[in-house]
Formats: sequence, structure tokens, C-alpha cells
Amino acid sequence: MLTYNETIKLDYTKLDAPDMGHETTLTLYVPNEERHVAAYTPKRPTVIVLPGGGYTNISSREADPIVIRYLARGFNVGLLNYSCKPSVFPTALLEALSAIKYIRDNAEKNFSDPNQIYLCGFSAGGHLAASCGTHWHRAESERYFGDVERVKPNGLILCYAVITSEDEAHSGSIRALLGDKYTDEEAREYVSLEKQVDEKTPTSFIWSTFYDQSVPCENAIMFASALRKAGTPFELHIFEDGPHGVATGDNVTTPMLFPLRTRSWIDMSADWIYENVSKPEYVVYTPPLK
Repeated sequence: MLTYNETIKLDYTKLDAPDMGHETTLTLYVPNEERHVAAYTPKRPTVIVLPGGGYTNISSREADPIVIRYLARGFNVGLLNYSCKPSVFPTALLEALSAIKYIRDNAEKNFSDPNQIYLCGFSAGGHLAASCGTHWHRAESERYFGDVERVKPNGLILCYAVITSEDEAHSGSIRALLGDKYTDEEAREYVSLEKQVDEKTPTSFIWSTFYDQSVPCENAIMFASALRKAGTPFELHIFEDGPHGVATGDNVTTPMLFPLRTRSWIDMSADWIYENVSKPEYVVYTPPLK
């Protein structure tokens, strides 16, 4: 296996956020390639994992265990150690978009398909993934990157993701993300992502659980509903069993609590990615008028 480590350093003169000195790193795992067979290797999709932690820390339960599972399904996998509190929006957003740009810019050497880059985010990391999906083309991204097409994610995998800043919000995540701007209604609305979906938001695989008491499944439903209104395809699963932070859903990350069917989300999302790689064109049948 090949491993690449990239330190992502932002130019803070281009954004309205203080430099808190966090060392942001992207670790990219590439299944080993023998050079004499490399010519026969198809370009792989890449999954960038964004662990949760309420924008105050990075959860180890949603880091390496997730990387290993996606590697086993044949993907290149990135793990982003993004900035958390006291860093504030849009720092983590621009770091995650920079990670996409790094994967795309280095696709050739890493056997990556530059048109198949997916963000897999958990809880607050899911909010970060969905922020990339809704804000990749907006003002802060355009001001920082210029060519925003280089930072566009091709798909999102949202795992019990924080979405809204309103009634069903995980207020701790939103407070940590916005800092002193938490009381600013306009700032809270901008990071209430069900309100930011448009026709440029990428296709998404979304899942949550009925028994999630920290980030209610309404967050997932809101985002899916917004995608539906925008005409963007998605796949949505609300499993009955499983607490918040179920991660892999097995005894690796959820000892004694692993729900049998909920753990299937990783394979389901991997199949969803492979189906998107070779997506058939659907023709809507319209019956002839009598």
C-alpha cells in the first residue's frame, strides 16, 4: 500500500477567519500497484473521510476503521484531519475543498479518477461534507480558489450528518463552527445546509437512524427533501437501530451495541459509488395519448 501525506496550509489573507495554527493533514492511502501491471489498472474513485467530533475534535472511531473498510472495497481513501474549535467557518470548508483539489491535481500518479471524488462525513464531519457539496461554488470558495470546478465533489456520503441550524440542530456543532458569529441569524442560515442546496449540489448517499438522540434523523430527511426539490438524485436510508456515532456498526467501533442491519451502510455506499461510476441513462417513459 502506498501512503501519501500532504499538509494543507491555507492563505489566511484570502479568508475572514483567524489562523489558529492547526496543522491540517490529508493522508491518502492507495492500494499498492506493481508498475508492470499499472497499465491495466482502472482509475479508482477516491473517498475522503471526514470524521465527526462536533467541530471540537476529530473522532478516531470514524477515522482509521472507516478507511480500512473502504480500502477493502478497492477505493483510494483519504483521511482529513481538519481544523476544529477554536478555528471557525470557513476554515474547515476550505481545507476540505483543498483536499479535493489535491486529489484531483495528483490523480495521475495515484491511479485516481479525477471525476470520482467522494466525501464521506460523520456527524459534524457530515456537515463539513455537505458544506462542500453546497458551498463549493460560492463566494468564499471562488475568492480563495478562483477555478471552483477544481474543488467540486462528485458525490457525498452523509452519515448521521448535522445539517440544520434550526429546530433539529445539534447546536453544539453549530456553536463551535461559528464561534462569535453564532448569534448572527444570517451566518446561522448560511450553514443551515438544507437551505443551501441547489442544482449544483452533487448526488448523495444519506443515512441515519431512528434512535439517534443527538442528531435527529430529520436532518437527513431535510437534506434529501432539498435535493429532491433541486432535481438532484440521492439515496436515503433511515435504519431503525443504532445510537449516534454508530460508525462501522460492528464490534470494532460500537462494542456490545452493533445493530446487524445498520452495519451494511458501508457496503451499500460502496455499491452506490460503483453504480455512479457507470451510471446508466434513464429514459422517462411517456405513454402515448389515446
